[in-house]
Amino acid sequence: MAELDLRTAGTANITYFGLMPEAMGKRLGYFFLYHTCINAWLQPIQRLTINTCTLDHARALPLYQRLGFTPYDRQERFVELP
Repeated sequence: MAELDLRTAGTANITYFGLMPEAMGKRLGYFFLYHTCINAWLQPIQRLTINTCTLDHARALPLYQRLGFTPYDRQERFVELP
């Protein structure tokens, strides 16, 4: 699944991106993310962003970087569970 947020003029954000467990390890992530990026760049944008966190798959960030994304910020957040 992929979802593009185009609410900010000139920017697209890939808000959700994920594969079903049975699709993992079959090199489908690169193909799927590539086409998600192509669809985003078909819009009138100058910037495409994607967010990741430590809960994402360990290979998420390297995949994003292979497709040209560059890390530009890092934040640490802690959530206290009741």
